[in-house]
Amino acid sequence: MFTALTERGIDPNRLILEETSTSTAENFRYSKELLEENGVDTANASVAVITNDFHAFRAHLIAQRAGLDVFDVPAKLPWVWLSVNYYAREAFALVKTVLFD
Repeated sequence: MFTALTERGIDPNRLILEETSTSTAENFRYSKELLEENGVDTANASVAVITNDFHAFRAHLIAQRAGLDVFDVPAKLPWVWLSVNYYAREAFALVKTVLFD
């Protein structure tokens, strides 16, 4: 995302990178910490979650569990022929998230 944003003219100094997570849950937990370290009051701020359309619902749930008030910005999957695969995988991941995380 850093490359995509900076190639479109976003000043790299405006970007806060979270580079240590290995899961969506860790990403939101670590991102919340980074936001707070950079002066964002996460108790009162709304955070945009930009992710693939198939992942938006589960990402929203996980972000809320991490204590973030979020709104979704879904990005369409460019490979239409893979949509069924990704949505099916996400359905199983959602069950796992609800039951075990």
